[in-house]
Amino acid sequence: MRQLNPFTAYPAWSLILLGIGLVPLLLPLKQLKVRSDADSLLESNPSQKATFEKVSSVFQDQVLLIVDLECVDIFTEEGVAAVGRVSDSLMTVSGVRDVKSLTHSFKPVRKGFSFDMVPLVARDISDSTELDRLRRYCLENPLIRNVLVSPDSAHTTLTLTLDATFKTLEAKRSLRAELDRVFSEFESEGLRFEVIGLPLVEEEVYSTIVGDLVRFVPLVLAFLVVTLGIAFRSLWLVALMLLNQIVGLALIAGGLQWFGYPFTVFTLLLFPLWAGIHLTLLVHLGTACQRFSAQGIPDVLGAAVLHIRKSCGFATLTTLAGLLSLGLAELAQVREAGFVGAFGVAVVYLMTFGPGVAMMTLFYERQQSLPSARRQSSDERGASYKALSWVTFLNRNRTYIGIAAVLMAGLAVIYAPQIRTGVRPIEFLPLESASRSAGERFNESYGGFNIFQLRVDSGVTNGVNQLPFLRYLEDVQRYATSLKGVSGAYSYSQVLAMMNQVWDQERPGSLKLPTNPLLLGTFSLVLKSQNFPFFEALCDDGYRTANLVIRSPDQPSDEYLKTIKQVVTYAESKKPEGVRLRADQGLHTILEADQQLVKSQMRSAGLALFVIFVLLAALWRSLGLALLAVFLNAIPVGMVLVAAVILDVPLNSVTVMIAAIAFGISIDDTVHFVTQFLENRSQGLSDRDSIVQAIQIKARPMIYSSLVLGGIFGLLLTTSFPPVQHFGGLSALAFGLALMAVFFLLPAALECWKQKPNHPTNPESVY
Repeated sequence: MRQLNPFTAYPAWSLILLGIGLVPLLLPLKQLKVRSDADSLLESNPSQKATFEKVSSVFQDQVLLIVDLECVDIFTEEGVAAVGRVSDSLMTVSGVRDVKSLTHSFKPVRKGFSFDMVPLVARDISDSTELDRLRRYCLENPLIRNVLVSPDSAHTTLTLTLDATFKTLEAKRSLRAELDRVFSEFESEGLRFEVIGLPLVEEEVYSTIVGDLVRFVPLVLAFLVVTLGIAFRSLWLVALMLLNQIVGLALIAGGLQWFGYPFTVFTLLLFPLWAGIHLTLLVHLGTACQRFSAQGIPDVLGAAVLHIRKSCGFATLTTLAGLLSLGLAELAQVREAGFVGAFGVAVVYLMTFGPGVAMMTLFYERQQSLPSARRQSSDERGASYKALSWVTFLNRNRTYIGIAAVLMAGLAVIYAPQIRTGVRPIEFLPLESASRSAGERFNESYGGFNIFQLRVDSGVTNGVNQLPFLRYLEDVQRYATSLKGVSGAYSYSQVLAMMNQVWDQERPGSLKLPTNPLLLGTFSLVLKSQNFPFFEALCDDGYRTANLVIRSPDQPSDEYLKTIKQVVTYAESKKPEGVRLRADQGLHTILEADQQLVKSQMRSAGLALFVIFVLLAALWRSLGLALLAVFLNAIPVGMVLVAAVILDVPLNSVTVMIAAIAFGISIDDTVHFVTQFLENRSQGLSDRDSIVQAIQIKARPMIYSSLVLGGIFGLLLTTSFPPVQHFGGLSALAFGLALMAVFFLLPAALECWKQKPNHPTNPESVY
């Protein structure tokens, strides 16, 4: 056996040559960077990513920051003056091109037969009548209310346009420092500020990742040293295991960097996964080595590898099946996580049965003292007695255990469909995050960020400037605005009505569509020549297609989708002949945020179940045993979904991976247990004695491997990102429940599976 494996036959030379060969893969770690850009953050929500891409196309080569200024009342002399002074100060920030605010914006006014642009607000305004008129104008103007000012008159936005130079971390931190300096000058006056923008979010995410790593890595190392130290009672053995793992993780990171795979918060989440799986393999290898060493077997490593290679190999395959099943996910990040995760699992398996075996070979060749055979024999008799007592207990209570299993399965079926699927990028930020606070403030004060776009095709060039079409568009917009949950609706008709109000010098009742075709043509030309903001979002260049943009605050997904469907249904019922609606793109992106996550969960979990079932059937040559294993391990995963519903944990691009990954890993203990059980039966033992000996041999490695997995994932609760916390906590729960299923449900089920009567059950008879 030793001669067939170079890592056991020539352990030292194998490690040296391997180390030299891995240098090229480890060198790229010098350039390792973690992405925290907008694309990676918004990937979890296709609808908001589409909105971001639309805004980015309008403001090319520019960066936008939005500042919320809060005071007692914006429409007072003091409030207007404060807005002007803050705007002036923000203009001094490095890289700021322009500031748009109440005092730094313009509006069109009629000048003879043309238009002129004048300041929206006079900075020295003091007359109470003028202030009241300004209040009415802003709060009644649909393109100012909830855009520039809040309906309660306590908030106003200042939009900063920046040079597209804030690419580096240092530049982003400098920007935040300058903004904090400006805000601090006015906070003593009772003004409050919140600011949100992609450079600030990206800087905050990166800094949070670094802070989490500084805290998480030492905690994990301390936990592993203590846990493995208790398990193996050998500092050298623990050190070799951790060294093997560190090299393995570095090799994975270097390989991903070598192939140009970007590191994001989602990629980093895979490292605890790889670390946990790697250590479970090392724990099974280490406990097998200790057992055979204590028994005085000369070729310890050869016997240990022979004993665990089949169960570890198939356990790894089940984990790979769970990860690769994520390849069916709709979200690109989830697909990539599945493929990259599978790559890492393959690496840690090779590291375990390659360099890991070589390290342990060197360790046992230099080991000077072995546990006494008498002490080991006594320990085995005690373990056998405990295992027999446990099996006896399970046999007496298997009716109750079966009822409990059925009840848990029923709960999973009832609760799983109720899991929340509302996904918001803001939920990826820590609760104490400044950007999260700003996002929640904007959502509460200005009517939210959810955007839906209904494309209305007139069917002919310049068709959107025809009065019947404009009246139809206005009618649909008015209907949308009347719906509960809609904070604003914007259309090309609305802008033309505002231009007519300006033309009529804001006379009462003038906010309406003009009936004169000449005026309609004039207004459209003025809007295009003046580069009216978001003109491209409301109308195409050929004036054939107009867009109805609907805005709403965060709300339950089913209510949001119901509102969108109401608008589309009404628009379909009222559309003139020749008009076509294209709600597929907008509605599709909205549905993706929720329904695609559910589809991903169902597809990946279903595929994982099927592939694992096939693998286990091939391993054990028994469809019944494979079906039993899949069913018993589906119960813990189902209970995790129940916990997610009870704790209101949302399904997002991180937590969507729980079912497939947790099932693929949690079934590993079942693979080890049943494989040992069948091996015992093949040696002539009864079913009862086979179960007893399987518990005796596999209990220790199963407990410690599950403890390692649960501990590593449980420590993710100390991180700052809520989805990572949810993923870690629920995964740890899954591993704990899976271990309980192996010790409670599996032995009881195997007793009923195919029991052979009239076989001895005395623990001495097992040997």
